Amino acid sequence: MRRARIIYKREEAGVLTQDDNGFFTYRYNDLWMADNGKPSNTRIHVADSDFALDEGLLPKNTAKGTAVEQFHLLAGLAELNKRQAAAILDNMLSNSVKVAELIEASYLSEDTKRNYLQAYQTRYKKLKQS
Repeated sequence: MRRARIIYKREEAGVLTQDDNGFFTYRYNDLWMADNGKPSNTRIHVADSDFALDEGLLPKNTAKGTAVEQFHLLAGLAELNKRQAAAILDNMLSNSVKVAELIEASYLSEDTKRNYLQAYQTRYKKLKQS
């Protein structure tokens, strides 16, 4: 396991952790989140382009093909091996019921829950069809 302290303007904002399987998690420090003046990225990304690949993480001339093809290209650019990429993709495709349960159990408004679930299902279908 590896950890990296994330520093923003000389203050520790949080910790990025990579587990033994190569998966990353990020956690903001409690003190950082308690200060409303500190920047954080906790908003819901319902309106983002699919998987942030279209005019996002991949250049336009590279972002071609199916969502799965783009995912594997991005995984390669992130230096993930094929096993890691396949495990991430499998995880994304095998937990749709749990995602729906978590959305329903959240404290989001009913409209936001519905929008978030619809956005998730649209992206899920694109991955399944690839």
